[in-house]
Amino acid sequence: MKKLVTEISKASLMKLLPIFGIDSQIKISEDTETSNDNAESLLEKKPFYIEENIGDLERILSICDDVDCSGTPIRKRIESEDFFGFWEFVLNIQKQREFGCPITNIEYI
Repeated sequence: MKKLVTEISKASLMKLLPIFGIDSQIKISEDTETSNDNAESLLEKKPFYIEENIGDLERILSICDDVDCSGTPIRKRIESEDFFGFWEFVLNIQKQREFGCPITNIEYI
């Protein structure tokens, strides 16, 4: 499912995907604007698109809940701002799946 990401920067997302084990399930869409990115623009919180195909979204939400409630090893490896942006990102994917997304102007899943 294609999703617009506004909750987290592209660099932070790319850093967190392998930690949560979903780097093969999310592909960051490359378009003309993002192909010319330099290091500074990667750190900015500019909107970008992803193609997501997360198989077990509930497991990722459970891991996020565990990281928030206790001092897991993941919590020690990542910044709080990045973690909460990632958690919001995953929650928004869940919301988008629950409500559906438009296929065309008329059809909805």
